[in-house]
Amino acid sequence: MARVDLQPVAIGLIDERWGTSTIDSTRSSYDESGPRPGSAVANTNIQDAVPIITGSQSYAIDLSVTKSGDPSIHERGAAVAWKLDSEANTEWRGWSDVNLVTSARCLYADTGNAMIDVDTCTLPKSQTVMAVFNTNDASDHTLVRTLAESTQDFGASTTVVSTGRGPSTIFALPDDKVLVLDVRGNTTDGPVVMVDANGDGAGWETYSAEPFPTAVAGTPERARARYANEQVMCWIQNASDLLQYASSDLGATYTLVSSFANALSFGLTATPAGTFVLAYISAADDKIYVKRFGNAFQSQANAVAIEVAAVTNSTELYEIELTCDSDGRLYLFMSHPGVYASGDVGRTQVYMSANDGSSWSLLSNGPVFPGSNASNNDVRFHKLSATWSRGRCYLVGERNNAVEGLVAFTLSGWSNINNGESHTTGGRNCFTTTTGSGSSSLVTTAGMWFPVALPWGSPSGYATNDPGAGTATLTGGPDSQHLQLAGGASIYFDATLNAVTTVSVDRVCVFRMKCTTNNSVGTNIKVGAQMNNVLAGGSNRSTVDLRFRTTALRLVDQQSETNRVDLTIDCTDYRDYMIRMNETAVEAYYRDDASDNWTLIGTLTLTSSATSTGYTTQYVKWGNFAASRQSEWEFFAHQFNGSSASVNFLAKARNFTKAIGKRITSTGYPLPGVGSTSLVSRLKYVGAFARVKEEEDGDYTITPERDYGISSVFPQESPSPTKVWKSLTASASSNQVLVCDFGAVTRFDEKLPFVVVQNANWKSATVEYSTNGADYTSAGTINLAYGFESSTFTRTGDVVVPASGSAVTGARWMHADEFVGGTALLTSGGTTTAHEIASNTGGDWKTGSSVIGRLRLADTTSAAASGSIDIVSPSGVFVMSSLTDVDIRYIRITITASATPSGYFEAGTIAVGSCFVPGKRWARGWSLRTEPVVESSVDSHGTTRMKQKGPNRRSLTMNWDHGALMGRVRSSISSVDYVSATSGSEALAGRDDVWWQLEGLLDRAKGGELPVVAIQEVPTATSTITDKSMYLFGLLESSVTVNHVNGDSGSNEFVRIEAIKVTELT
Repeated sequence: MARVDLQPVAIGLIDERWGTSTIDSTRSSYDESGPRPGSAVANTNIQDAVPIITGSQSYAIDLSVTKSGDPSIHERGAAVAWKLDSEANTEWRGWSDVNLVTSARCLYADTGNAMIDVDTCTLPKSQTVMAVFNTNDASDHTLVRTLAESTQDFGASTTVVSTGRGPSTIFALPDDKVLVLDVRGNTTDGPVVMVDANGDGAGWETYSAEPFPTAVAGTPERARARYANEQVMCWIQNASDLLQYASSDLGATYTLVSSFANALSFGLTATPAGTFVLAYISAADDKIYVKRFGNAFQSQANAVAIEVAAVTNSTELYEIELTCDSDGRLYLFMSHPGVYASGDVGRTQVYMSANDGSSWSLLSNGPVFPGSNASNNDVRFHKLSATWSRGRCYLVGERNNAVEGLVAFTLSGWSNINNGESHTTGGRNCFTTTTGSGSSSLVTTAGMWFPVALPWGSPSGYATNDPGAGTATLTGGPDSQHLQLAGGASIYFDATLNAVTTVSVDRVCVFRMKCTTNNSVGTNIKVGAQMNNVLAGGSNRSTVDLRFRTTALRLVDQQSETNRVDLTIDCTDYRDYMIRMNETAVEAYYRDDASDNWTLIGTLTLTSSATSTGYTTQYVKWGNFAASRQSEWEFFAHQFNGSSASVNFLAKARNFTKAIGKRITSTGYPLPGVGSTSLVSRLKYVGAFARVKEEEDGDYTITPERDYGISSVFPQESPSPTKVWKSLTASASSNQVLVCDFGAVTRFDEKLPFVVVQNANWKSATVEYSTNGADYTSAGTINLAYGFESSTFTRTGDVVVPASGSAVTGARWMHADEFVGGTALLTSGGTTTAHEIASNTGGDWKTGSSVIGRLRLADTTSAAASGSIDIVSPSGVFVMSSLTDVDIRYIRITITASATPSGYFEAGTIAVGSCFVPGKRWARGWSLRTEPVVESSVDSHGTTRMKQKGPNRRSLTMNWDHGALMGRVRSSISSVDYVSATSGSEALAGRDDVWWQLEGLLDRAKGGELPVVAIQEVPTATSTITDKSMYLFGLLESSVTVNHVNGDSGSNEFVRIEAIKVTELT
């Protein structure tokens, strides 16, 4: 029978199965703050090169070598792909080279005036991209736009210099301060340097009102300034000369160093090694040169001119731009004059150098072209600017043949789909054809439209279907101009390839759009894109549609409407889409923007039908195919590739062997989405050779370490409760879920489970258990405000007292300062605010009591003057007295979303275990000692000084000197008397079984290695103990000593157990 004369005591032991190694990451949902780069863990023993993450790291990543070699940006260099550790093998990110365009935005639309100049820069720490440009209208403003990484959209234009005449250049300092130099400034104040100290493009202030001690000669037309090694180099071009300036005061003032004539278009960049590199076109001999400078004050006359390439005729106004990727590769963009007869169609060609500019190679294919036609022979991009961010290149320019505005192209970058077909830099495919193939070939095999002109009004490679019926409008204003297709009739655009009778053509199209009318995606396309393929010999054709409505899209084979893939998706938001088609199959993808991986919509094996009139040519069509529809477009590009090897136009990671990685060196290369928004994550490789292996599991895993990681709540790994886990800022608005999997269906080691919480700033958490990870049973709710909730208060200044008539259910005496570090939840008018408690007096939380307790708040921001209050303790023990001995495998603790003082959740300990219950309470002579943790010193005058080194520490000492009669558990053991939490509940221990319980505790605690919780009184029902005098969380610091008093050993001996001690963990 159970004897419940006095409530039993207990010593809880943390279950050693509760730890980071048993966290079920799939079923858990929590975040951690303070991430920092972790160390690489090898998954193979064949690699000699070692990856290192620098900067920041928020997510674990996997790395895989895709090309063997040593860490180098040269052709011999090893290349790697990566993915998040939580992602599937379809998400391996290779790297597309700079000649692939994947998206475009209108940077600024101005149909009345050409831009004066444009420049771009990337902030080194956050990798934020900014662009500065000068309008050439009546007000002549100098404007800046900032790219949002999460959406890949530029923010609203911000005026930096009102009536600024430009030209302007923009560059960043190492601390992410951004400077804009307006060379002419406005007519009143003249040249000026402006600064954005926050690096967000919003708050601009004057940095230097007189940047040039002497006036800049001539009329400046273009300017470039770049920072390296505490200096700024600046070049300014006027009608006749190129002027070299240098600054030694971080860009505040500039000294003229030198100048030279006969230099046409130029570009300037700085390498990671600190070298300034100037590129220019020499009118003297029609060649492009680069010069390298060790410091900004080195005269160009003392720099060696290195030839890059010859141009046909420099008077035809070739224009160039120079930029440097994070790994040190230099890229020189050259905008060809585009005379129609020459066959170069104004394309932008790219030269690359992997050795700091010593030698250069021309990429086979360029990234963009403005198009051309017989009536306009000279179409090209000019006023070029380029910058690199997170492995992507952003190229900005304006077409010279019309006053339209600036377009920003997204080139290159990490993605699970890359331009093929190999790691060979010079041979990567793109949306333009091989250099010198001729304009007629280019326009009929590829097309590219971007939102600074109507498709049919620009030489983009597209013709229109009945432009007089439906309406096509450029709308959205200068900052967000796009194409809107609407009207009472269809309006779509197409491009055709001349009749093909012998070769099947591989093709791909990429576009960005949204659908704003709820069309049917049934028979016949209404809004979307369409591609066909005339099979080899011209006898059969296949046609595929990607059809859109507001809530869904459909990839469908026109020859068999049942051969389709449907996807429910919000099509009213802009997204990028891709269709890739060959003779027998088609696949389609989407992504939100260039910062995301591509998601497969579906793959179809195509059927074909006999050709008929109108289907003997290859084509791509896009737009509104039916009346009364509306869609909006920002970009469209396509390529017909007639090569039999064109199946690798895009290498896709879901066929892992085709992933094309990035050459990584000892210079860190940015990984988008891995680091924080303020500090990018960078990957570098050091060591010797890296080798390719065929498995898809990767070569290395790098898991971030955390300053405030979840490991802090597990006392076996982080014993001190003062080392806390913190969730991310603002995450207290959502639940935090921690699930541990014990590996098999099991039970707690003892029958009385508990959860101990230390140094928390939240009120409640649910505790559940499951045997299958799907169906959970509640074990109760941790309530750290137990006994002190739903009361009322008034506040004066930072002091909170109970309101008149205030009372709390089950209230107890408040101990002095027991709530320090806890939380006061103040509610008034339906709004709850959380405030840290700085101190509290002892007393009763009730007006009218002889001694009334009160609180002092550490912060009163937004605190109500009166209302209801929950007083939340920072620590407590949740004892599950009502839980029967149950089967478990998964333990789930869910911290309930609530207000917290800091805006995030934190806890120093969250630990699960079960209690050893001695068969007899410890004797009444127990002692609880509180001692300071201090350091004393005595100076030369004999003055003693004390300095606190940590929080005061308690220790609980208890004994059983009133003895235990062992005969009760040595005889009649099948009906032994026992103790339990309440009458009729689960037996917790045999009466007087103290000796053996304590020895078992000492063994299972590994002699004191595992933390314990001493509980002065087991509650009769499941509840939370917050009274600090009733429990102590710490380490067992003593042996178990048993003294025989009398009786026969092994039969009915009477023993006394000497004192044991538990010392608090602080």
